[in-house]
Amino acid sequence: MKYIEQSYETEKNKVHFEQMQDIYLSKDGYHVGVLIKVFEKNLRNGELGLRTIYSKKFENMISSSSYHNFVKKFLENPEYRKRYLEEGKHWNEVIIYANSKGVNNKCVRLIESLNKKDENELTEKDFINLKTFGDDDYTRMNYTRLLCFIAKNDLDKVTKEFQDVKTRNMVIRWVARGLKTAYAIKKVKVDNHIASMS
Repeated sequence: MKYIEQSYETEKNKVHFEQMQDIYLSKDGYHVGVLIKVFEKNLRNGELGLRTIYSKKFENMISSSSYHNFVKKFLENPEYRKRYLEEGKHWNEVIIYANSKGVNNKCVRLIESLNKKDENELTEKDFINLKTFGDDDYTRMNYTRLLCFIAKNDLDKVTKEFQDVKTRNMVIRWVARGLKTAYAIKKVKVDNHIASMS
């Protein structure tokens, strides 16, 4: 599952989530587990040394949303993560998973990076790599509430591009998260194109 692999960094550590190689049999079918490796950074040369390994096997089918909730809890709650310790010294640091709007910090950094680029510098891959990394405050917000987050002239651009309210909602959600309107339109077009091919 693509969403399993993720990395988060602080000044001192890097935390990497990766899928276990072995798929195991649980009570309701074949499922996956995740290995979480915590690396310590050498502040002199930037090299990483493996410090701690945690692991979790999921007993039931794990959706993207449920998995991201697990990642959030793991990163933000040292007491919670203790139960998954496999080897090494327990890691007590906290990494805040989301900003004050509930938007995942990795998503925020990707948005900021895209917004700094000129439109002709952006590739389809840039938009494919932009993900929410789980639900945030805007995920289930309806059209009426979302309208507070977009300027009238930007809404006109979105309406001109998309007739369907559901698709407009997707664009406005990206705008609410901080993505430029033109880039939000492009992001949704790329996602829709990929969805139509599968």
